[in-house]
Amino acid sequence: MIASAPLNLGLFRVHRIFSCAFFGLALVVIGAGVSILLQGQDAGGVVFYGVFLMVFSAAHWYAGNGARDGKNYGRFLSRMFGMLWLIGFPITTVLGIYVLIRAGSTWTERAVPLDEAQ
Repeated sequence: MIASAPLNLGLFRVHRIFSCAFFGLALVVIGAGVSILLQGQDAGGVVFYGVFLMVFSAAHWYAGNGARDGKNYGRFLSRMFGMLWLIGFPITTVLGIYVLIRAGSTWTERAVPLDEAQ
């Protein structure tokens, strides 16, 4: 298989950064929850929150891969995250606008699927 240049590199990087950040935060939260559980206290909500963050981490990873490969699911997920980010002010609003612009008219799709490019 021939390796090709990544498409939508800016979106790929944004999603990868958020994926790693959510993953790290999830590990900290799950670790804190397990620590509380080992002390004999109830921490089910804390562990659940950590697992919830893991789901967001996986969704960003998946969106980043789709953006990198120029897939429609990457564009869809990027738009969904962009709309969610518009709610936060001011930093995530700026990120939301950036993501929506990059997932809109400047989106680059792969002309030939990777499986057929040989």
